[in-house]
Amino acid sequence: MSLETTAGNYVRQLQHAGLRPGKRLVDLILASGDAAVDPLIDLATSIPLLDEKPPVAYAPIHALRLLGELRPLRMVEPLLKSADAAFADQNHARDIWQQEMPQMIGRSGGSAVALLWACVDDPNRSAIEHDMALLAL
Repeated sequence: MSLETTAGNYVRQLQHAGLRPGKRLVDLILASGDAAVDPLIDLATSIPLLDEKPPVAYAPIHALRLLGELRPLRMVEPLLKSADAAFADQNHARDIWQQEMPQMIGRSGGSAVALLWACVDDPNRSAIEHDMALLAL
């Protein structure tokens, strides 16, 4: 079994983790490093899951927080593009995602600044994407 497959399996388990994933699962995902990034991005940007009943509703939030720990620059673009969908409706899980998304991008530090300013300066981006990029800065 490849590391990418294993990492993807660990990330999928976040849909059953409830309010707080276990330390072992978190450690396994973080230890997977780069192999976990794409599955985490996919889960973090699965905005319709935020409307499901718990524990599934918390999976995108867990993925978002783990991305904040791993700090991959390639998370910036898909997260910003998901912001419009996240603001389409309101519920508790969406509120958490909306508040934490720019913080997790911000944890990338100076390496994300150019990507964020490019989003702010792009007239084709939505107002929400601009706002989220500014919050992340």
